[in-house]
Amino acid sequence: MMGAAFFILRVPEALAQVNVSVPNSSTGTVLNELVSLKGAPSTGIVAPHGTSGGIVGVCRSNCGNIGTATITTAGQVPCVFNSPTTSGDYVQLDTVLDGRCIDAGSTYPTKGEIIGRVLSSNARAGVFTIDLFSAEIKTSAGATGPTGATGATGATGAIGPQGVPGATGAVGPQGSAGPAGPQGATGARGATGAAGPSGAQGPAGPSGATGATGASGATGATGAGFVFKGPWTSGGPYAKNDVVTSAGSSWVALQGNSGTTAPESDPTNWQLMAQVGATGATGATGTQGPAGVAGPTGAQGPPGSAGPAGAQGPAGPAGAQGATGPTGPTGANAASFILMSTGGVNLTGGTTPQFFGVGTAPTTETSAQQVVAGSGHFTSIYCTVSASPGLGSWAFQLDDNASAVGQVTCSINGLTQSCNTTGLNAGFRAGDLVDIQASATLAPSAAAASCSVGVAP
Repeated sequence: MMGAAFFILRVPEALAQVNVSVPNSSTGTVLNELVSLKGAPSTGIVAPHGTSGGIVGVCRSNCGNIGTATITTAGQVPCVFNSPTTSGDYVQLDTVLDGRCIDAGSTYPTKGEIIGRVLSSNARAGVFTIDLFSAEIKTSAGATGPTGATGATGATGAIGPQGVPGATGAVGPQGSAGPAGPQGATGARGATGAAGPSGAQGPAGPSGATGATGASGATGATGAGFVFKGPWTSGGPYAKNDVVTSAGSSWVALQGNSGTTAPESDPTNWQLMAQVGATGATGATGTQGPAGVAGPTGAQGPPGSAGPAGAQGPAGPAGAQGATGPTGPTGANAASFILMSTGGVNLTGGTTPQFFGVGTAPTTETSAQQVVAGSGHFTSIYCTVSASPGLGSWAFQLDDNASAVGQVTCSINGLTQSCNTTGLNAGFRAGDLVDIQASATLAPSAAAASCSVGVAP
């Protein structure tokens, strides 16, 4: 009997969705992207492009770098595509971007892991449903050699210790079948030998029938989002959840209004979001500068302390006004969260991190830092952008005294425009300097940004 190369092609289980729970790694997982495992015990990571196997499924919930994620390993599931799709084509891991699906065409692929089949045709990139195969399917097989001769069956000997795998010998000619020997005892499982060279591509197996589409789940309630509108202007108009600045504080609209009355005088339509801090103590008077050409009369400065009487000298020209002393720390924030934004100015998708504070355009971290008057704990972070990142992503990190605050971070990628992380408990002290650091990956679309950081005593 001549040898034959064959493949195991699993019929997709379209009617059943299989889910497993996997701890998130420190690098994290992403919603609707492919997941691999690493380490012992295993943790979930975004599947790296260029690998030929090891994908366990698609992350569906609790994705990120903390807690346990739910991974779908079989059935119908959405996946992020970086290219257009054609219904019925095979699906593999993207060759350029980590975790993304790619349409591999209608012909059975000759290399790499086959993830499943795409179930719809689409003219652009996006999130589309696939029929996810549960078993890892690779497209390589060893070369088929001639079948060696079958020798006579000898008596079963004792099982010896596992030896080091030897080199594969040449295949002998086909021999006549010998009589069957008695059934021997099951031996211990031997060590796995080295992988043989890839063989020629075998024919594609027939496609399994597409199962019926499962019933759609109920649509969840739409969450409210803040829209930063800049300084308050009379005549508006403003919608519910619009955020403005007025009299040094931040205000959120409780309902739609025409903006006829300033927020601080209109509690029916506006609620305080972030209170302006108290004015700091007056700085010390600067040293007397050198005499200069007399300029226009400046504002009246504070009186200096009286010095000892000196000899009467000739009247000299007026000297320049001394430098103003440093501003005192900002007063306590009465709100339950701190709102920071780019003030409507776009972040750009460069490789250098950008920083922003309370209504500051992207700048250096020193210029963006804000003083926190009281002590307490950071409990959550919620960030939005004015345009989705597209093929890139934005990562927002709260910095305290120019150092990242652990876990007070979230990322926006794909077609989404917001992110949040809750259930946090990171302490801060009075006088700390806080700001938001924004980092771009894969050149996301330019967009204005705002972040609300929850605080508690």
